Amino acid sequence: MRRIGQNLELGSRNSSVVRDIKEVGPRTAGLLYVAALLAAMPVLSFSLQVWFSSRVDALPLLFRHFTVSYVDWIFVPFNFLVVYAVDWRRGGSLFFTLVLSLVLNVVTHAYWQSSLVENPGHMFGNEHTILPAGWVHLCYSTIEASLILAFLFVRKSQARFTAPLTAMCLAYFIGAGISGYLINKGFMLTDVITVSLGVSLTLICPRLLYGPRRHASEADRLDTETIEFKRIKDENSRYQEQQ
Repeated sequence: MRRIGQNLELGSRNSSVVRDIKEVGPRTAGLLYVAALLAAMPVLSFSLQVWFSSRVDALPLLFRHFTVSYVDWIFVPFNFLVVYAVDWRRGGSLFFTLVLSLVLNVVTHAYWQSSLVENPGHMFGNEHTILPAGWVHLCYSTIEASLILAFLFVRKSQARFTAPLTAMCLAYFIGAGISGYLINKGFMLTDVITVSLGVSLTLICPRLLYGPRRHASEADRLDTETIEFKRIKDENSRYQEQQ
């Protein structure tokens, strides 16, 4: 009975492996489509902001916003690669990052709307109004911030492309800080908070959440499962030889 049970367990595992192999193709293709869609978002956002700004004669102001005109392009490769690093099965955590990103961006844009009245840009008008380009930027920055948060806090235990994604996060935060300084001829409160928190979280969080101990425990678990699988397979082979 024990051998029969082991045979059934081995057959179940083999069926699971075959099923996983069959699912790899469609799953990989689906991730590729999502990655391509997210990589196109900076292009769409910039194009819409250019179009809306041109309708209110604010194109010069847009191209003086160096973060929008230059730094944000780093999200083309970032968005493409981050799809393969985030654990998309953790829906609750991903929803929380989206809500947190929305709240932070609404507060930030409201602060900009209030503080930049005397120096209006392509996103805000002279009378505490947010222009159509500003609404586009709010939606775009909310999605981008949620992707960054997902990469930092909801990534896979052995995620791919972590090195280039981390480098791009650091490059964005530093570039956005420099851009904000040049635009405003000084540091704004939101720039200081964004750069300091962004760089700190990018460098510290992975060490705390995905450090060597976590990888070691994951590796030990996989080794244990591999040894057990081999043991059952060997016993099954010996049983078939006796038959």
